[in-house]
Amino acid sequence: MKFDYGNASFDDLDERAVQLLIFDDSEIFPILKGHLIIERILDTLIDRNLKYPKRLLTNRRLTFEFKLDLVRALGVIPEYYVSPIMALNKIRNSVAHVEGHEVTIDELKRLKLKWEKNQQKAFEAACTKGVGEAAKIATLFLVWKCLHLIAEPQE
Repeated sequence: MKFDYGNASFDDLDERAVQLLIFDDSEIFPILKGHLIIERILDTLIDRNLKYPKRLLTNRRLTFEFKLDLVRALGVIPEYYVSPIMALNKIRNSVAHVEGHEVTIDELKRLKLKWEKNQQKAFEAACTKGVGEAAKIATLFLVWKCLHLIAEPQE
């Protein structure tokens, strides 16, 4: 049920804030943090591949989707990355802008980006523990793949 901010008392609002900020261990935080990391990766790709990236960024607020389109246009991201990244953006927008949106396992499956067998097993195990755990694992695996766009692992 949607919380009614307009008709809530101070005590109701206080209780709601504490519940959401202190006691809620839902899937929202890994999704928001993962989205932020991937956005920084997109920023890095743009900075590295434009001659004058600051000219584009001065006095502008570029959307996540625009940044993704730009790195695609620059040819610095493989196309198979796009669908999982857009799926994360869609989930992020839903949890950020639609109060009470409940992330589903099906939404999280869309974050899959060439998972290894052990990653698939880890995700399936996380799903048995709930959406929050599944969100952590699916988002982490997507972020790990995206990290390869800007840095190679040390051997």
